[in-house]
Amino acid sequence: MSGNFGFGFGGPDDENSNENGKPNFNELFAQLSNFGLNPQTLFAAASGAGANGPLISPDVLRDVARKFVAAQGDLPIGSQDIAQTQVALDIANTWLDDATNFPALSRSNMPAWSRREWLDSTVTNWAALIEPLADGMATALTNVLKQTPISEASEGEVSGAELAAVAPIMRAFMGSLI
Repeated sequence: MSGNFGFGFGGPDDENSNENGKPNFNELFAQLSNFGLNPQTLFAAASGAGANGPLISPDVLRDVARKFVAAQGDLPIGSQDIAQTQVALDIANTWLDDATNFPALSRSNMPAWSRREWLDSTVTNWAALIEPLADGMATALTNVLKQTPISEASEGEVSGAELAAVAPIMRAFMGSLI
């Protein structure tokens, strides 16, 4: 990273620091874009990150996953796929009938899902599953920011007010990374 955004170990003599010592937000936005994050969406999410709703939005998660699925390719499920899946389920049921006391699963007309069908059917549960992880990590990151000694901030360092402004953005950023 060529700019230090006001953080880090770079000093005024560092060849990678900018001339005026101020954060280069264009570079920050470019870095966020390289991570596949839209800065406008991130800052919009930061305005209410975790305050009025979940950190992990199923809609945002679905959108990101759909883009990934589209980039990887999504083939439709054909009759051969359905037949192979049904055979696999029948074999599993045969084994499970002997090994468990649960009743056999009923047959489904569509035992196989395409990537997109699987995504659409499970994304809400995945969001609920990872929400506690995202919340814990975001809370830890926010607490680290809040514990930074404010009185020791000298010229060129981050003040407590700036940390308070950055905390919700970092919280939303953590939620978007997970």
